[in-house]
Amino acid sequence: MGQLQTTNAMQLMTTSDILYSDACLIFIIVGVVCAAVRWAHMCRPYAEEASFFYPARKQATFFFAAVLMEIPYLLQPADDATMTYIRVWGVVYYPVCFTMLFLRYFRGQQLTGRTNWLYFGLPMLMLTAMMVAVMVTDGTWIERHMVALSCTGGAVGILLSVRLIRISAWMKQGIDNYHHANYSTEADFPYRFAQRMLVLPMIWIAIMWMVFLTGSRPLKLVVDLLLSVWMVHILCIILHPQRIPRQAGAEQYIQGIEEEAKKQADQAARTPSGLMMGRGTTADSTPAAYSDEVRDQVIAIILRRYREPHLLKTEVLADVDRGLTAPASRFIASIGYYTLINMFRLRHAELYAAAHPGAKQAEVAAASGYLSDQALSRARRNVTDIDPTFVAGVKL
Repeated sequence: MGQLQTTNAMQLMTTSDILYSDACLIFIIVGVVCAAVRWAHMCRPYAEEASFFYPARKQATFFFAAVLMEIPYLLQPADDATMTYIRVWGVVYYPVCFTMLFLRYFRGQQLTGRTNWLYFGLPMLMLTAMMVAVMVTDGTWIERHMVALSCTGGAVGILLSVRLIRISAWMKQGIDNYHHANYSTEADFPYRFAQRMLVLPMIWIAIMWMVFLTGSRPLKLVVDLLLSVWMVHILCIILHPQRIPRQAGAEQYIQGIEEEAKKQADQAARTPSGLMMGRGTTADSTPAAYSDEVRDQVIAIILRRYREPHLLKTEVLADVDRGLTAPASRFIASIGYYTLINMFRLRHAELYAAAHPGAKQAEVAAASGYLSDQALSRARRNVTDIDPTFVAGVKL
């Protein structure tokens, strides 16, 4: 009887190991297939401008394909040394990879420079060395240094996770600033998808830390299946470009305005009287950047066009008199383009609702230049301070 119980227990353990291995196999196959599809497929006609619409294509391919580094666990899921390697791999690899993806997508940053190689090359070298040690030495070397490797891997994982969190927070702020400086409606935000995706790495890495801290193989099985589905979902989303097509010449136009503004500011700094017009000086004694004439002209243009749902900053500046574009841009920047336009739209919505008490919010939104009632609600939350001198001319 005792021998039969022992045999059944061994059989149960073997079955569990097979399940762990099968889940890892699914994870690896899904990752490799996603990598191949990501590399080979680009939707037409976006492939003609792949560097803009798919800026992180190579990095995303690597992100998917690197799951091949879990092959040791596929072969020996019950081995303690292999599990130690997998625990370290999760908390080190994913912070490295998500950071690489974000820097490439948002900043167009190549994997160059000492800092990038320090935060990418060394962690990947450490993981590669552990993988080779597991496969070549049958895990004996890792078993002898298991505690040191776990502590080192955990410390490196914390360092890389903190770096990713800081970069994500900085990028979110930068994205918010860019969107609100150039677009009047959230539907036109070119980085809207990527902004939402900033939350994903935190969830993913939290899962990896759960595996690291518990060392639980059943949890690893669930994680492998969950992330397999997640990878397919992400691939389906990123196959279609998530950037809104840029308007012809818009970026060059804005760059020209900024260069002109900088040139005028430098000239004013060398002039004793500076640009003492309209707004006086700022807190740091920098001369004011625009005049009342410029402010009134911009307000008049917006007053005429604020009900256009997709009105861009470049379109407003295009209507400004020649020679006043740079100070007009500075005036808009001092308030925020999104905030400025929505002051007018919200005032119109207020007047429309008062004149039509029975109107639904969707009707009020459409009449005020919003694409939906949700857009109107978000604008009300985001724009709470409306300057009455700006919107005094709003009429139904």
